[in-house]
Amino acid sequence: MVTLRKSKWSLAGFVILIVGVLFIVSVVGSFLLGSLSLQLALYLLLLAGCFLILLIPIFHRLRAECFDIFEPPMWVSFLYVITYALSGLGLFFTPSQISGRWLTVALLYITIGLLSMWFGYTFGGAGKVRRPRHPASNLLAYRSRYLARPSVILALYMLGFAARLYSIKKGLYGYVSNLSLFETSLAFQQWLAVASMLTKIALTIAWIEILSNKMNRLGRGLFYCLILIEVFFGLVSGMKGAVIGVLFPIVFLYYYFKRRLPWKLIGATVIVLALLIPINASYRDMVALGKIDTRSIASPLSGVVSATFKAFSSAQSTNLLRQDVDWFVRRFSFLHSINAIINQTPQKQPFWYGRYYWQIPALVFIPRAVWVNKPCLNYGKWFAITYLGYPQETRTSVAVTLVGDLYLNFGVVGVILGMFLLGLCFYFLYQKFRSSSSKVTLLVYTMIFPLITSHEIGLVEISVAAIRLAIITAIIGFIVYHMLGDRSKR
Repeated sequence: MVTLRKSKWSLAGFVILIVGVLFIVSVVGSFLLGSLSLQLALYLLLLAGCFLILLIPIFHRLRAECFDIFEPPMWVSFLYVITYALSGLGLFFTPSQISGRWLTVALLYITIGLLSMWFGYTFGGAGKVRRPRHPASNLLAYRSRYLARPSVILALYMLGFAARLYSIKKGLYGYVSNLSLFETSLAFQQWLAVASMLTKIALTIAWIEILSNKMNRLGRGLFYCLILIEVFFGLVSGMKGAVIGVLFPIVFLYYYFKRRLPWKLIGATVIVLALLIPINASYRDMVALGKIDTRSIASPLSGVVSATFKAFSSAQSTNLLRQDVDWFVRRFSFLHSINAIINQTPQKQPFWYGRYYWQIPALVFIPRAVWVNKPCLNYGKWFAITYLGYPQETRTSVAVTLVGDLYLNFGVVGVILGMFLLGLCFYFLYQKFRSSSSKVTLLVYTMIFPLITSHEIGLVEISVAAIRLAIITAIIGFIVYHMLGDRSKR
């Protein structure tokens, strides 16, 4: 049976290889016949290379029967193919300020980064693929350990909910923040953000308990109601990521406990995202025009309702698909950011040479009240103004990207070594998660996974945010499970 399965995957791999060879031959042939420009032909060849980097590990793990879509380098490779390679291809066929030559150069750096990451991951020992214990095999251990009390989970959620309402009232919440107040109260805003994060931690703990201990219908019903509330406040924040961030832990944990993806939930998430795009655009327009009072709780809440009705008026609903496609190409055209950094560094902007890399421990542990001149890690706004020419009063942040940040600091060498070390870190973190049966470890890993696999922000932002969140989540998890939790009698 095992030999038959391996033969099946070998045959599938052979078919994919033949398709890849035919694709490359057709691209080269089309270029020689004059049907494709040189830039588009090179881009398509690099696109095929990115798919190859993704597909080789997939088939390798399918044959070894240890495939895990959320294995960190696997997930990162998947995201890079979608958000860089495929979305960048759309820029060839839409009006863009970037030439095809520079799009190809930017994708080349992405390809180099992915290869370096996989080399680092393999160097850590992951190249010896065998049938490892799947994280879901710890399910029985999760069921037999400490249980979180529902009252403690609800109290934790209410603390975070109160902090969020207070941040809205003070004009320090998401896109509806009062800019002048936000920039003069960074320390206070960061503490509010940490307190608001308690809602997400509480819901993640609740979902772990539902999956591992069969929570009753009342508990499940309350959990789903709270999820809807979180989605609504994600809309209020004006950040699409805040909505997706609520749903991601549900998919992530479901996969590890059930050993399959929740396709119905994923489908619902795609639909929510498709509907969210016009709502978010309409809501942000209202904020920009001053129709939302940034120092009021009621104004942002009612603004979301108004934006929803406006977005789905008869004039706009017919163009929903077009809005979604246009947003996808613009939102995920991160090659634009990498192109800007390559073009202007060091010609116009000098290399940083790890200016803030060496300060990561200090940035994590020294509070802003003690470190008066502590740097602000909002690179997105700085990048939009400095590299892309946005006005100083802009509310927009543009993704620097991880590859762009590594190039900004050390050039090509930074991309190669930085992604190699990232792959090495991925290996040790994944091994720790895979071998643990602690609910606290599961909770921490679930919370930091979107951060450590993020590709939109720089290395310093990822490191500082992930370390802080890991420490806070570990402390809360220990309190909830070990100090205030119930010991299972099973």
